[in-house]
Amino acid sequence: MTTVASGTMLPKRKAAPAGSVRATTGRTRGHLIRERVRVALAEGGMGPVFQRVVALHSGRTAGYEALTTFTSGMRPDRMFGEAHTVGLGLDLEAACLTAALHAAKALPKDAWVSLNVSPDLILQSDRLVGLLGGGSRRIVLEITEHAKIHDYEAVRRAVARLGPAISLAVDDAGAGFASLRHIIELRPRFLKLDMSLVQHVERDVNRRAMIAAMRQFSARTGCEIIAEGIEEPGDLAALREIGLPFGQGFLLGRPAVAIGSPAAA
Repeated sequence: MTTVASGTMLPKRKAAPAGSVRATTGRTRGHLIRERVRVALAEGGMGPVFQRVVALHSGRTAGYEALTTFTSGMRPDRMFGEAHTVGLGLDLEAACLTAALHAAKALPKDAWVSLNVSPDLILQSDRLVGLLGGGSRRIVLEITEHAKIHDYEAVRRAVARLGPAISLAVDDAGAGFASLRHIIELRPRFLKLDMSLVQHVERDVNRRAMIAAMRQFSARTGCEIIAEGIEEPGDLAALREIGLPFGQGFLLGRPAVAIGSPAAA
């Protein structure tokens, strides 16, 4: 048994420098994120679901938006955001696109399929061509309002190289200033109205006026509008009255596995 004489001062243990602690914490967090992404990339770690895009006046299904669910339960926006912080974002995007296109073979051939992509993946057009597979189905690439674009001309050229069956959509239109610049600079085939504009349009004159103005803009520029987040019959009726061509939302169909796809087996 070791004893210490009364009054003897023991040497103090030096605390690790703050920067060293932060660096260690950062490495640990990065390792955890990479492990989460690797689990998602493994077989059975993710699965595609599809939500109908409906022609509002006829009620027919015009297309489907492909969405991804992760078996971990993590929200897709968080999973993709974290993946990009550790350099695995494009790999995760590519895997999700591959899974969605494979499952989409079970969908009606005359319906387009919308895929959410980042500008960085679009700019890797050779890689994207390989992922899309050169099929005859119409594909819509959706770029969110929140995606940063530094070279709009390069993105337009990259989309053009993908061929006539591939078109572009700006998602979350109306959610912020960036979406307006995306619309002007990218000249998309579709504008997807953010649900914050769509919901309560039945009883909100300001929302109705804004959507009507965007409808006029689309008519003059040759793009088409898809209203997102339609959940109430009154809002659906108001959008039809304004003359919007397409919509999606829980009222028209919830995201579901494509019947006949491997994920539905």
